[in-house]
Amino acid sequence: MEKQTVKINFLETVEIMASKFTVIWDKETDGGGFSWETTEITIGIKNYDIDPLYVLSIISHEVMELLLTTMGGRFNNRRTFDNYLFNFDHQTFETAIQIHAAILSKFINYNTN
Repeated sequence: MEKQTVKINFLETVEIMASKFTVIWDKETDGGGFSWETTEITIGIKNYDIDPLYVLSIISHEVMELLLTTMGGRFNNRRTFDNYLFNFDHQTFETAIQIHAAILSKFINYNTN
């Protein structure tokens, strides 16, 4: 079986829920985060050459969390700080996953040549 690799489009900006976010590609970390105050999404690419699929999972995580925050499905948990609580119905999930797929597809380079 042929090994599949993921190639990521290093977008400068991405529109999410009618807001334009600047994408910061951080070569020093392998995590991620987003800020509504600065409308920035940070994606750690420290290990991109080793595991690009992991970087794609970071993008996916941040996009989905941003969507669910925007849609009112993420809540702060004061007892566990940044271990957020998520609560939403199936229709919210369906809407979020459709938007998520459309956004995530912008980050994937489909050119396999």
